[in-house]
Amino acid sequence: MINTTDTPRLPSWLPTWLPGAMLSLLRAITGALFMQHGLQKLFGLLLSPDRPWNGAPEVLSQMWVAGVLEVFGGALIVLG
Repeated sequence: MINTTDTPRLPSWLPTWLPGAMLSLLRAITGALFMQHGLQKLFGLLLSPDRPWNGAPEVLSQMWVAGVLEVFGGALIVLG
C-alpha cells in the first residue's frame, strides 16, 4: 500500500527556503491582481487608454460590491 502522508522530497540542490518563498510570492501576486481589478472597477485606475471611464458605480450595486470585495479580499490574500 502507498503511504500518502509522506511529504514530497525536494531535490538536494534546491534550497530549503525556496518553496515557501515561492508560495509567498504567488500569494502576493494573486492578491495584487485581485486588488488591481477591484480598483479598476471602483476608480477606473490602470485602465487601458482606449477604454473610456464612465465614472464610479453606484453604491451597493453589483459592480460596486464586486469591486469592494476584490480590493479588500486581495488585501487579505496579500497579508496571508
